[in-house]
Amino acid sequence: MSRRNLWDVLQNTEINPIKEVLKIEKLFSRTEIFINEFEFKTIEDYIDSRYFSSWKYRGTCLDISDFRKSKKILTTQRIDGYANISIEDMFLYFEFIINMLYLIKEFDGNLADYYILIQENIDFILEHYNQKSFSHKEEDIFIIVEKSEKATSVSELYPEIAIKVIEYNRFSLKGNLQRKKELLLAIAHKFEGVKKQLKQVNPALCDDITNLLNNINIRHNNEDKVKNISDEDLEKWYDRIYDMLLLALLYVDYAEYIGGIRDLHKTLKVK
Repeated sequence: MSRRNLWDVLQNTEINPIKEVLKIEKLFSRTEIFINEFEFKTIEDYIDSRYFSSWKYRGTCLDISDFRKSKKILTTQRIDGYANISIEDMFLYFEFIINMLYLIKEFDGNLADYYILIQENIDFILEHYNQKSFSHKEEDIFIIVEKSEKATSVSELYPEIAIKVIEYNRFSLKGNLQRKKELLLAIAHKFEGVKKQLKQVNPALCDDITNLLNNINIRHNNEDKVKNISDEDLEKWYDRIYDMLLLALLYVDYAEYIGGIRDLHKTLKVK
């Protein structure tokens, strides 16, 4: 049997969702930290007493505990009673924690140390799953989305649809065909605006996207055409169309360089 070294151990990172959630829960809800000479509170209690009541998403919830129960976010009791939890449950819990920490405006006592520790743990786990936290500035909320170089590039090129492009990669949208359809329609509207340029560089891609948008119950209400396609397969097609739309928008950016590339080829005498 080969001998393992420390490097081998460090490279073998296994994530157990229930264990990772328990670590964050311990820091957030179970450990009293020094606030000032008169106060020792958990981070949850600290946010409850100073910030939660003014959070615009609290609805009618009076405290964080009430909010967690009403939104079916993992609570201390549920975490203790579970042998395991899903990755989706873990991500939802992380979104909740990230947004609660975002409410903090003053870092008293050693609050900052625990704040950083929680953020670092969450970031490490998200990195493992190729996810990241994203600030949805329009809605003033943080969401967890899949990392995507194409989505990032398109967002930078077309900031007016950046939120839609990024949101499509949100983990919680899996199975939500209605929301995915709405996002595809928004991205498709931008596609229509640059369709002429795309035709010049990739007419086949342009035609394929147009036909799919028109016939797979996205742009037009033609449920009859997809009645024999399962929701699971339909979602796969929606995801493919999303990838095709991003590719098309990147192609349009490339089209702007074609004239310059050809001129450069002449200068360099490229055959």
